[in-house]
Amino acid sequence: MKKRVPKDRKLNSDEIKGITGEINKISEIIKLARQKLNWTQEELSFRSDVSTETISRLENSKTNPRQRTITKILDAVGFPVTELYWKLPEWFVQHEDFSETLRFCRKHYGWTQKDMAAQSGLSLRTIKYFENGRYNARLSSLSKLERVIGLPNGMLFFFSIKRCN
Repeated sequence: MKKRVPKDRKLNSDEIKGITGEINKISEIIKLARQKLNWTQEELSFRSDVSTETISRLENSKTNPRQRTITKILDAVGFPVTELYWKLPEWFVQHEDFSETLRFCRKHYGWTQKDMAAQSGLSLRTIKYFENGRYNARLSSLSKLERVIGLPNGMLFFFSIKRCN
């Protein structure tokens, strides 16, 4: 069977606005973006250099991908991370980078790194890792931090990507 070569196209602004209405869940954004482009999972795999299995598992919320994987997929479909960035609270985005913002949040609550680890269910090592500028986090780790900090689901992920690029 001959493989189909994906069309050289990305999402346009109207398509992006249609996706970003109320959706914050990464898996839904990726699936809708792929469908709007009329791409199969194989085509998206080809464009993003991410395995078809990973894309399938991601779209069905059965995987815990790293930021780098999500970024490759979003880049392939032409979805600008900044499109959801505006939904972050003003107090959260006033710092220069992700590490500084996490330190600010931790100090805002009067927590030590150990306290933040306990509150979020993450290891102390992970909290230190984030605060030292290593951002290739798993979505589940960022979700745990979002719950503790009080951010909507998915926002910390988009913020961390914006600050890393």
